[in-house]
Amino acid sequence: MKGRGIVWAMVWMSLGLVFLAGCAATMSGVEIASIEIQAPVEKVFDYVADYNNLPHYITEVKSVSNIQGQGLGTTFDWTVDWKGHRSEGRMVVVDYVPNSKIVLNSTCGKIITEIFQPAPDGGTRLIVSVMFASEVPIEGKPVKKFVVKATREMFEGMLQNVKAEMEK
Repeated sequence: MKGRGIVWAMVWMSLGLVFLAGCAATMSGVEIASIEIQAPVEKVFDYVADYNNLPHYITEVKSVSNIQGQGLGTTFDWTVDWKGHRSEGRMVVVDYVPNSKIVLNSTCGKIITEIFQPAPDGGTRLIVSVMFASEVPIEGKPVKKFVVKATREMFEGMLQNVKAEMEK
């Protein structure tokens, strides 16, 4: 029983370090969330592609600064506060297809893909997936499940916030 307590203490300490660094456990890509939005693809894409809006739709993002460029190659700095853990980093847009796809590569090892698909009703299906490629490898099913769940919750909140803004 005592050994389990030590193992869980190490797990929580490792998770704290991971989120302080703004990173997540090493694992393959996973579709995190998707949503149908009653707004045209162009409107949704333009809103999400304006990185000044990021703190409005991802509540954990406290600030975005130093935005350089537009479209492919855009870079910006971000600050996140997740459950009391503050982290900072830089994003680079590594793939950009107007009104279709944005791929962001974070300095902490997360690759975020946002896919914008026209819906039959004239709206948009927005899909977000994340590939974790952190330099902080954390193994074990409970830890991976926790990190995936926490990330999924954050991006599900993001999608709900984008939907609310676009459907005003």
